[in-house]
Amino acid sequence: MARFKDKIVLTWGAGNRSSLATFARQAREAGALAVLHICKTKGHYCHHTNIGIIWGTPGFDEVPYMQFLPAAGLYREDGEELIQIISNNDSVLGDLTIRMDTKIRKSSMVVANIPGKSPNYVLVSNHYDSWYEGITDNAVADAISLEYARIFQEKQDQLTRGIRIAWWSGHSDARFSGFTYYCDSHWSDLRQHCVAHVNLDLAGCKNSDQIRCRTTCTEGMAFTAKKILKYTGTEPHEYIPMIRGADQSFWGVNVPITIMLKYEPKPENRLSDCPSGGPWWHTPEDRIDKLDEKIMMRDAAINLEVIEELEAADPLPIKIPEFMEEYTNHLQKILSQLGSSFNAEPIKESWNELRKAMDVVAEKQSAGKLQDIDIKETVGRLLHVIYCHDSETTHDYGDSFGIFKALDKFNGLEEKNCSRAYFTIAKTDFLRTRNRLIHGFSEVIDYISHL
Repeated sequence: MARFKDKIVLTWGAGNRSSLATFARQAREAGALAVLHICKTKGHYCHHTNIGIIWGTPGFDEVPYMQFLPAAGLYREDGEELIQIISNNDSVLGDLTIRMDTKIRKSSMVVANIPGKSPNYVLVSNHYDSWYEGITDNAVADAISLEYARIFQEKQDQLTRGIRIAWWSGHSDARFSGFTYYCDSHWSDLRQHCVAHVNLDLAGCKNSDQIRCRTTCTEGMAFTAKKILKYTGTEPHEYIPMIRGADQSFWGVNVPITIMLKYEPKPENRLSDCPSGGPWWHTPEDRIDKLDEKIMMRDAAINLEVIEELEAADPLPIKIPEFMEEYTNHLQKILSQLGSSFNAEPIKESWNELRKAMDVVAEKQSAGKLQDIDIKETVGRLLHVIYCHDSETTHDYGDSFGIFKALDKFNGLEEKNCSRAYFTIAKTDFLRTRNRLIHGFSEVIDYISHL
């Protein structure tokens, strides 16, 4: 990184926006003048993205991160030509002009609230801001959600739980600021009554012949697997642990079920690594010709079935033994990769105590002794501990996320491959991370003891 000082840095585009954002921040801190990231997709495509790590609008403590580094994407073909020019010259001078706009913008968000017999509700969301025409990202999902609003309004007197449908703004340019603002503004209501969140994105895209499920895993694989088989005729792959970019600002309000279906090409038909049917994602090519009406109706139908089942289920369809086994496997894998200087035994012991307590919750759930709020608080609190680093009322940065992701950063660290100062910092950070996890598990156990 020291070589970046006073230079324009040329790099290949990262596999996801979070890692690109982290790289850009590190480049700025190293004194770089700008970052040019080369799109990996062949065929003269450049996928628009952002490089901010702050989730939503910053608070006072995050203001130092609001120092912007000029950045721009390049077509792969142009990037490869630049690499060739640079490789043949010891020193290359270049002029870069980037117009940056960091003004505060005002936007609107539409929310349709359809109450049911219970004050609790299922949140259905999608973003309405798009790059260019953005037909598959995200106009199709917007239209599907409008139809959902009509359907559920007509059958409102039959709803067990309510349905709340939201169209977010600020998804891309403002780094997910729309639903983050909504969470901040409706925190207590979400905390008390939101029992599930279903997000729609990139629906109806041509060449998306198969469906996989991104999920927090709490509902068990069969919940979506049966539906995927029904609507695609294909046995589904294992589900994908929940990503954060799917309009996810709701970890602190203890939503126990989060589902986002992923529509993608079959391996033999894949045209690019983009998260959709083809390389037009986040480009001017995402026009009406990228819509497949048959796939659109499939995606609308399967999500409707998911929402209807969540709305009517008694009790909430949460499979405690199954998801605890899933998370145990993730934790064991991560802990097995830690060096000997990082003592993870207290984490293992605390997790085993938590598993015993969760077995008790599963028994009470099977006996019909728990209400929505009991399951929501138990499972939601645990998900926050597992996925998040920060407090329940704030939002983690956008550069590190996943199941027990807080432990990942210590993987491969040894005293012999770090400076003394860096390793001392790492050991300190590990102790704090360990304490936070153990304390979080203990708080969940304490809540369970009062059920």
